[in-house]
Amino acid sequence: MDSEATHNVAENEAEAAILAKKGEGIKGIGAGEGDKGQISGDERSEKATESPSDAGDTYKNHLSVGNIDIMQNPQLQNQLRNLGLNQYEAQAYLALSLGGVNTAGDIAEVGKIARPRVYDVLDKLQEKGFAAIKAGRPVKYAAVPIIEAIQTLKKHKETALMEELSKIEELGGTLKKGLDKGAGGKKFDVEESVWTLKGRNSIYSRIGDMLSNAKNVVVVNSHPDGVVEKIKSNIQHFEKARARGVKIHVVSPISEIQDKRHALHSSNSQVAKIAHTIIDRKLPTRMVLADDEAMIFLTNPEVPAEEEVGLWMKNAHMASTLREIALKGKD
Repeated sequence: MDSEATHNVAENEAEAAILAKKGEGIKGIGAGEGDKGQISGDERSEKATESPSDAGDTYKNHLSVGNIDIMQNPQLQNQLRNLGLNQYEAQAYLALSLGGVNTAGDIAEVGKIARPRVYDVLDKLQEKGFAAIKAGRPVKYAAVPIIEAIQTLKKHKETALMEELSKIEELGGTLKKGLDKGAGGKKFDVEESVWTLKGRNSIYSRIGDMLSNAKNVVVVNSHPDGVVEKIKSNIQHFEKARARGVKIHVVSPISEIQDKRHALHSSNSQVAKIAHTIIDRKLPTRMVLADDEAMIFLTNPEVPAEEEVGLWMKNAHMASTLREIALKGKD
C-alpha cells in the first residue's frame, strides 16, 4: 500500500471514530444554507463524490490573496478569541468560513493546525455553535454563519449566568442561616441609623429591601428618566408592595418632558400601572421614601453608576418630614 493510500485510510478511520462518538444526534448544514436537522441513515452511507486529496486541491485553489489575508488577520482572530474561542478554534473557524464544506485534513492544512489536534478543535467548535458536521466518508465540516453562532453563544452565556446567579442566591441563603445561628438569633438594631452606600446597584438593592418592608406609603422622587429606571430596576418589589395595599406616589417634573411618548405621559406604562398618583413637581433632591425609611441621593444624576452615592436612614421623624415636602398640596 503506497503512502497516499495509507494516509487516506488513517484519515477515514479517524473520521469514523468521530461519527461513532457523535452517534445518531449529529447535526449538519449544507454549504451556504442555514437548514439544520438530524442526518439520515442514507446520508451516513453516502459516498464522497471526490477523494479527500481532490477536495483539498479544490479548496486550496479557491483561496485567493484576499482570503489568505483574512486567515492571517490578527484582528479577526483576536475578535473570535474575545468571543471565547482559543487560538486553534479561531484559526479553524476562519478556515471553515473561507472554504465552504471541507474535510478535517483540509482545515488542518489551511488553518495551520496540527493534524492530531484538528478533530478535537472542530468538535469544540461544534459544541460552541460555530461549526456543523455532515456525516459521510469522509466527514465534512462547515462554518455556522457568524450571526447565528453569536446568537447561540448568547444563549449559552445567558444559561450559564442564570445558573451562576442561582448558586449565589443559594449560597447567600446558606450563609445567612449560618451567620444568624452564630449570632444567637440577634440582629443588628437599625433603628435611628444612618448609612452611606456607594454604587447604583447597592443603592437599588437597598431600595428593594425598603419596598419589601413597606406597609403604608412609598414616594419616588426623581427626574423623569430616573423615575422610570428606579421602578424598572425594582419592578417586582413595587408590584408586591402595591398588591399589599401600599400607596405609591411618584413626584417628577413631568411638564419639562419634551417627548410626549415618555413613560410618564403614557397611561399604559409600568410607572402608570404602579403609581397611585403622579405629581408634577421638581424637588432639589432625588429620594425614595418607604414608611419610616429614606434613601437620599447625594450625587448628580449624570455620574457613572459605580460613583453614585446614597444616604440611607431609618428615622420616622425625618421620613415623615421629607414625605410632607414631597407630597405638599396633594389632594
